Amino acid sequence: ALGVLLYELLTGKTPFETKDLLKAGLDEMRRVIREQEPPRPSTRLGTLLEGELTTTAEHRRTEPPKLIHSVRGDLDWIVMKALEKNRTRRYESADAFAMDVRRHLKDEPISAAAPTTAYRIAKYTRRHKAMIGTVAVIATILMLSSAVSISLAIAAMRDRDKVAEISRELGHQLDRTTEAERDAKSAQDDAQEKERIMSFQLADDRLQTNRPELGIAQLAYLVRAYPEQHLGHVAAERLVSALCQREFPHPKTPPLRHEDDGRILGTFSHDGSMIATGSKYGTVQVWNLGGPVGVRRGREP
Repeated sequence: ALGVLLYELLTGKTPFETKDLLKAGLDEMRRVIREQEPPRPSTRLGTLLEGELTTTAEHRRTEPPKLIHSVRGDLDWIVMKALEKNRTRRYESADAFAMDVRRHLKDEPISAAAPTTAYRIAKYTRRHKAMIGTVAVIATILMLSSAVSISLAIAAMRDRDKVAEISRELGHQLDRTTEAERDAKSAQDDAQEKERIMSFQLADDRLQTNRPELGIAQLAYLVRAYPEQHLGHVAAERLVSALCQREFPHPKTPPLRHEDDGRILGTFSHDGSMIATGSKYGTVQVWNLGGPVGVRRGREP
């Protein structure tokens, strides 16, 4: 009886049409009530004519779609459990029936419905809308913060990788530039060395001609130009040997040769324009580029 009453409160209709039951007779009325399942309240609301549904919704201070939506679910299950044909499957008492209605009003799980996980979660969400909304907002903020942090970290890593790549490229370019400069310097040194060797060979060749003074001048130039290098030392030795051990004709001076044999030393002046040679017999001569400029023997002043 309580189920029928709640059915009427929700839909404005009884579970079965009164006119149809009265027309069917007493026996058919009993059979329908005992055996036939009435439509759920939400289903019944959906079958009402538009005018009837609008009137029913207005009596309940709502709109037709909202009325159907609010009835579908818990209230359907409460009503249908109260109208169960099997007595053992109905509510045990009016208090149990009222308790389920209270649970529905509090958005708590009702006993009339199978307590599935999704159903319980839905009920919990409805009961704690404010708290869940706050948690959702906080979770969203945390997710956004994490996403921003991750994005910034990724951008920083990309920038760091780009800087490292640029640094490596600059290092490679610097290495290539240094290597090119080293190669250029080596090539320049080789060219200069070849030029010096050719100059020395030219001087040596001139000593073999009838103009030996040109070879002597060339050797003197090499001595002055490269005083600390190997080529300068070799040129000095060659020049001393040429002055002391060979006879060179000269139009203005006697042959460039000591009167006695045996060279023992050769010393250049500070500016490299003169050279002093001596022999083991105490003979010393001072030479310029053309020939001897003075002779000193033994201990004479």
